[in-house]
This record gives sequence, C-alpha cells and structure tokens, in this order.
Amino acid sequence: AKTTGHVLSIGAFFVKSGLERAGHQVTIVDLPQTGFDVEMFSVHHVTDFRAVVTMPQQSPIRICGGHALYTNPRPLIPFSDYLFLGEWDTGFQHAEIIPKAAPAIIAKDAWQKGSPLPPYRIETPLPQLLPYLNHDETGSAAWYIEIARGCPFACHYCELGHSVNYRRYAKSSILAAIDACDFSKTRKINFFAPDEASHPDYAELLDYVLSKGAFPSGFASMRMDTVQRLSTLRRNTLIRCGVDGLTESTRQRVGKQITNNMLFDHFERLTQAGHTNFKLFMIFGYEWEVLSDFDEFEKTMRRIFALPLKKNVSLRIKWTPFIPQPSTPLARSIPRYDRAMIAKIERFHTLFARPKRTPGFFVENDGLMAEHTHKHQC
Repeated sequence: AKTTGHVLSIGAFFVKSGLERAGHQVTIVDLPQTGFDVEMFSVHHVTDFRAVVTMPQQSPIRICGGHALYTNPRPLIPFSDYLFLGEWDTGFQHAEIIPKAAPAIIAKDAWQKGSPLPPYRIETPLPQLLPYLNHDETGSAAWYIEIARGCPFACHYCELGHSVNYRRYAKSSILAAIDACDFSKTRKINFFAPDEASHPDYAELLDYVLSKGAFPSGFASMRMDTVQRLSTLRRNTLIRCGVDGLTESTRQRVGKQITNNMLFDHFERLTQAGHTNFKLFMIFGYEWEVLSDFDEFEKTMRRIFALPLKKNVSLRIKWTPFIPQPSTPLARSIPRYDRAMIAKIERFHTLFARPKRTPGFFVENDGLMAEHTHKHQC
C-alpha cells in the first residue's frame, strides 16, 4: 500500500485491516519500493491522478481505489491493472485479493474503450468497523468513529450528495464503537460523516461520549440548520458551519437554505449560551455573482457584531472561490477568480479584525485560495 504522507486515510486503514484479517501482510510506504506482490493506491482527489500516472509500477499487480474514482475512473485505466470502484471495507474477507465475482472492478486488460462503467460497490448494510486511532502517539491523537456515509443533502456545488448513497449507522452500533475505544491512549473522539450533526441521535451520542469521561475533539458539521437542532455542545468546541453564498438568493439557488436571519440567530443563540469559538466556510465567485452581493453579507455581519456579549468571540472565515465539481448541477458552470471581490473581502477583514467594543468579535481571515491553486483545482 502506498501513501503520499505519513498518515493513512481512514478508508485505506479499513481496507488494510480487511486484508490483514484475510491473512495478508500489509506494509505502508511513503515512496515506491520493490519486493511486494501487490501495490495499492487510495486515490483521494483528482489531483492525485498525476502521482498514479508518473510513479513507476514496482509490483506485478497494481490496484487503485478511493473516493476520486466515484466521479470518473477512466483516466486511470491505462495506469493500473485493476480499478476497484466504490467501497471495499468488507471486500477482502477471503484470501484472494482480486475477488472472482466482483462487478465493481475494471481490469485493464479486459477493458474496451467506450464501455459503460460497471456499478459501484456500496456497503449495505454498513460494516461494523472498529474505531480508528489517528496520529497515534502524538498530541493530536484521536479516535475516529464513522457514523454515516454519503450526504443527506444535495447542495449544487458539492459532489458528495450526488455521488454516494446516504446511509447511517444505528445508535447501538456507534455506542459499541465508543465502548471499544482505549481511553488510556487518548480521550479525544471524532465522529466523522459528511454532515455529522444530521444523524438523528447525534445529541445523545455526544452526551454518551461526555459520560465516558471523553470529549469530542472537533465539531465538524457543515449545516447550520442541523447545528440549530442541537442542545448539547461543549463550550470550548469550535463550531464550524458552511454558509457558501454571500446572499440569500445565491444560497437558495445552490440548495443551501440559510437566510440572513438564520445566520444572525445562529450567533445570537450560541453566544448567549456561552460559545466563543466559531468558523464559517464561504464560497464566492459563482458566475452569476455581482460585486454588490458582498454588501448584503457585510450588512448581516455588522448586525451580528452588534450582539451583546459577555466574553470576546473568535470568528474565523475561510473563503473559497467556486470550483465546479463533477456529478453536480453546477458541473459545467464557469469558475471565476474575482479579484474585485477579493479586495472587498480583504477590506472587510481589515475593518473587523478587532472588535469596536469590549467584549466583541475578533474576525480572522482563515484562508483565501491563491489564484494559481484555484486554476489548478479547476
């Protein structure tokens, strides 16, 4: 198995575990090495395709899998003996690495150009997996527990809600996974799912984590409406939500039903409850966007910054210019790197970096993609 970094992806970890249960010896390497019967890649992102194409094959069989193959696996067919499409957590229950009856595999030697893609392998029901310890023996160590796959929403800019079926784990299964964590190694737990707070038992699961003397190391929900349904949140938790449109009309157009009043109510409710640590994700640069759209966003934020506070509040905003994604309604939309809008964003952060009163909001620009990076990703 090959990885471009020292931390193995969670999906690749599950495949590795399945191979080991079937009796295979698996070694994780950062650079090409010889001496293996099979080499495997987990292709996380389309930008990883280049690595697969350029890295010399050093084993008799090369297998590629990973989420990036959901949208278009065809470019990698000439560069891999087999492409495994979909989810393969339980695909290695027997000694043979290439299952004899698995339609979700493309074999390079048998592929005919122009053929339809085979159906993708979907784990249904979801496999009962052990918790995954990430960053073991470091200060960042945390137990990762999967609670759902796919996304129940279908935002027009995001591929996840369009390419992967939504399935969630039963509460009893997640509670058993929490019980299986070795808290002598770390008491941090990360629930992971494309939108973790959309799980109907999420609040109860958080309460159970706290009752075990553990704590959630992050709060990664991307939906403001699901966050607003929760009653249990640790005071020091970073609350991260995607807004993904400067105006109400843009958010409605892309399937993100967040009004300006909902954005205001989000901060009002949570700051009154004592929360002081927030992050917003914002997409800008849609092809229909105009410069004056920023004025509506700034007006809403000024209203939020005027909220009465008991403590200073940290707000980080991450700005991402729109990138068309395969398999989405906006796949053929024209991307823009809007320098004039970026000037407005930079002015906004200069203006509101520090509060106008005490206590107040400290607003930080948490990242704005460079133009060459945006062009590369597009």
